[in-house]
Amino acid sequence: MSDLNSKTPSKDSSNNKNVAKVFHWSSAYYRNLHLLVMSLIVIVAAGFSAWNSLPKIEDPRITQRNISVVTEFPGASARLVESSITELVESSIASISEIKTVDSTSRANVSIVAIELKDNVTREKNRQIIARIRDRIKDVTPKLPEGAKAPSIKEEESIASAYTLITALSWNGEGEPQLSLMNRVAETLKDRLEAVSGTEYVSIHGEPTEEILVEVSPSELADMGMTINQLARLVDASDSKQVAGRLLRPDASSPIEVRGEFNSLERIKALPIRTNTADTRLSDIASVYKSQVQPEEVMTFFNGKQVILVAARIEVQNQIRPWTELVKAELVKIERETGHLVNFNIAFEQANYTEGRLATLGQNLFAGVGAVLFVVLFFMGWRSGIIVATSLPLSAACVLFSLQVLGMQLQQMSIFGMIIAIGLLIDNAIVMTDEVRTRLEKGYRPVKAIEHSVKHLFAPLLASTLTTILAFMPILLLDGGAGDFIGSISVSVILALIFSFIISMTIIPALSAWLESKRLSGTGGQQWWKVGIQGPAYSSRFRNFLLTSLKRPFIAIVTASMVSIVGVVLVGSLPKVFFPAADRDMFEIRVWFPNNVTVPVASEWVKKIDQHILDNQSVTQTVWSIGDSIPSFYYNQIMNNANSPFYSEVVVSVTDSNESSKMINQLQRELDKKFPNLQIVAKAFAQGPPVESPIEFRLFGPETKTLRELGEELRGIIAKQPETLHTRASVSPGLAKVWFDADESALNQVGLRLSDVAGQLSAAYEGVVAGSILEDIVELPVKIKYANIERNELSDLRTFPIVLPSGDWAPASAFGEFVIEPDSTSITRQNGERVNIVQAYITPDITPLDLTHKVIAAIKAENWQLPEGYRWEVGGDAEESGQANASLAAHLPVLILLMVTSLVLAFKSGKLAGIIGLVAVLSAGFGLLSLWISGYALGFNPLLGVTGLIGVAINGSIVILAGIQADEKAKAGDINAIAEVTLSSTRHIMSTTLTTIAGFIPLILFVGGEFWPPLAVVIAGGVGFSIMLSLWFTPSIYALIQRKSFKKQGVCFTNCDQGLKPVELDANES
Repeated sequence: MSDLNSKTPSKDSSNNKNVAKVFHWSSAYYRNLHLLVMSLIVIVAAGFSAWNSLPKIEDPRITQRNISVVTEFPGASARLVESSITELVESSIASISEIKTVDSTSRANVSIVAIELKDNVTREKNRQIIARIRDRIKDVTPKLPEGAKAPSIKEEESIASAYTLITALSWNGEGEPQLSLMNRVAETLKDRLEAVSGTEYVSIHGEPTEEILVEVSPSELADMGMTINQLARLVDASDSKQVAGRLLRPDASSPIEVRGEFNSLERIKALPIRTNTADTRLSDIASVYKSQVQPEEVMTFFNGKQVILVAARIEVQNQIRPWTELVKAELVKIERETGHLVNFNIAFEQANYTEGRLATLGQNLFAGVGAVLFVVLFFMGWRSGIIVATSLPLSAACVLFSLQVLGMQLQQMSIFGMIIAIGLLIDNAIVMTDEVRTRLEKGYRPVKAIEHSVKHLFAPLLASTLTTILAFMPILLLDGGAGDFIGSISVSVILALIFSFIISMTIIPALSAWLESKRLSGTGGQQWWKVGIQGPAYSSRFRNFLLTSLKRPFIAIVTASMVSIVGVVLVGSLPKVFFPAADRDMFEIRVWFPNNVTVPVASEWVKKIDQHILDNQSVTQTVWSIGDSIPSFYYNQIMNNANSPFYSEVVVSVTDSNESSKMINQLQRELDKKFPNLQIVAKAFAQGPPVESPIEFRLFGPETKTLRELGEELRGIIAKQPETLHTRASVSPGLAKVWFDADESALNQVGLRLSDVAGQLSAAYEGVVAGSILEDIVELPVKIKYANIERNELSDLRTFPIVLPSGDWAPASAFGEFVIEPDSTSITRQNGERVNIVQAYITPDITPLDLTHKVIAAIKAENWQLPEGYRWEVGGDAEESGQANASLAAHLPVLILLMVTSLVLAFKSGKLAGIIGLVAVLSAGFGLLSLWISGYALGFNPLLGVTGLIGVAINGSIVILAGIQADEKAKAGDINAIAEVTLSSTRHIMSTTLTTIAGFIPLILFVGGEFWPPLAVVIAGGVGFSIMLSLWFTPSIYALIQRKSFKKQGVCFTNCDQGLKPVELDANES
């Protein structure tokens, strides 16, 4: 190697011009300054442009894979709803292959069918599939029984995404709130917000449903020989809204329409009702007035006042702050137009959280950059620091521009991917800068230093980049909600690594040659801030240690293996989670009332609970919904509690996220004590894909009664766990139901059938719609029914007048008896099979996965047996975690094979690829050991960190093995040469390792919460421990393999044992 000391090394001329032909592009940026400068300007400008135009959201959009079909059937029992509606809806969509599961709940009066699409359904496909589902439901609608309403398909409410702006409309005038006026204002606001550019969806919550009531007396109507249905047909026939044809004339045609549509209450009151005795006006036998549907189906409250919530969501490709300001301007206009009779209170503004979250991560991004640059300056000096630092903004700019081209958004996951990439993307720049500087110091001309450096490092850096990319590919390839949620992390990392490699092969060598040649041509000595820390004393000690280890390689191999195994074993003692709770200044409280409660009755309980919550000084706001899910304040809130009068939910806002965790525990204790008859669960918002309940078990079987009994037994087992707060079962003890045991013989004698009696009872008690009135922009149905006072007691049923075909009437008691018996509250099914879903809510003292494992152990310990034909399975967090882990593991074999293939091709050696594969396996144990030391829970995030760690931790070993292969003595197994190669690589391995760790330090120390730190700890800690693998384990195992190989050949290199022949190298190799 003495030829490198000359100004023009002989190796330059002996390379038969292959370097110039193959790698001339590598020095293009050095030879053409204009190209270098313009490239820098274009890249930076593209990055700034992308930053300003990229849509910014807080959390990734999870692809919509859930659709609900709600069909109301007033007066029907759960069993009748199941057989006549739910089964029809389920069978109509059964042949759609993209459907994963169909969960249905049949309750009295309503059928709810929840459809979940398969995990591999993408955002591009789901609209087509939902359209097919909608068509199938439309086809089955005519087959539904009489009295059932048309199915309502709820798809927008099922999107796992927070609303962008939620506004609470409250009454500001005198007297009682005018909900009718507020309803009109809410409808106007909805229309105006939908017209704002960039609005995706607007919904109204808690609005009163209005109708025109025609209340008649049962006795008066019976005396006239009419039923409710007959009266309804007469009224409906008078609401003329039909075209009566056209008058065709030679010069034109004119439409014909009968004047007389309902346009006022007076018009309806004046309707003539012909009887068998005289003409009678409707107002003579009925009260006609506008009313709200009673009992109310949904009520919403804001800070104790009844309100109407209007929730709007932005289209994902739009900028959130400009859109929010446009919407708020509309609110001001409409509030002014109403004369301030209605107040508009902002209950939730997503833009504030988005900006706050991105600002925090942005600060950590810059803090990471600062920490990385400090490490680079410390190890390489200020000139090399500037060169390496250049790769950071250039790579970031390229990533931002690529995200814009790919149509993606800037959110916390993509920014976190860039934070991960900070320490990784400069690895290539560090190695390249160090290589160019070394060659310049050895006398290479700048152009040749660039070309030789690129030639030497192209393959190993490409291999290390590819293996790191492949390590992050499983995250990108994840299916389902977990993939949607965290997939953009890998997109940012992979893009950053690709551009880092390109920049390191082009721009970085040029800058290195330019700046370092300036240093070498000047004067000023070898101060550390110019050349970095050298540490010759430490180098000498490490060399001696390494030589000792290379003579006894088993020490390094056994030590590294044992440390890794210890990490794998110890991590099993950590708590297990799927995703940790969100670190947020708001949380939710869910309340379940007795199953027979109505929304107005539940509201009285809610007012008491709300007052107790608001009495706490740290609480700033409460938003309630009773009878339905609250509009989403957080991306993974599930809105699937429609038509649930026994359910309510509140989102509580507090002063900061620290107070949130305190208040959850405090309120849970206080509310349980104060309201012991209610089931109340206070919980933090979860992260990751939406999960209905953290603990869930599903019992399958044919009989509802048996499923209910088994469910109660399982609830008892779960409730024995001290960490359990409350349990619920989808099939619970039945409510009181009134049955009419009719005497069919008596009915036949008067010409009636059971269906006739059922029809008269249903019409009288539930009402019949007969036309409608268009009031402003709202169409109000006209409903005819008996007055409430006539249908409150069981005695009213017995005296109910059954109208006979003859026109006479008789009391219902003449044809049978009314009895009260219990009936199923609800019947739940999954994929057509009856199921009882048992859910549990737990204290913060334990994770859902750990309690699930405790319950499973308790089931086995109690030897709980199920009857033949029944089975149970696990749901909740445990199921979602298992599916996500399985999806992650499914791609690993192929990706590992690709990693091995790339290493084999790079090194042209299966043996070296095997060494790096072993390093990858051991590094996973080091990452898990780091997690155990930190004390964070073992969840999906740390496992993602392990997959990324594998690709990062092997980079140092790749550099060591590449250096060994470039040195003939080291390649042959000379331990002195191996030690020298390892020592020469120590500085940039230490610097790349410490820069990677430094990039994660802000996430570990300053972000807070338990979402990012565990992942950062696994990668940073694993990379830190991997120094042992790179600088000790790898050279040791290589030396051992070479020694074994030579022993088989009967030769040795140094320190030959007796009987072995020393290896002789060619003179040119020595």
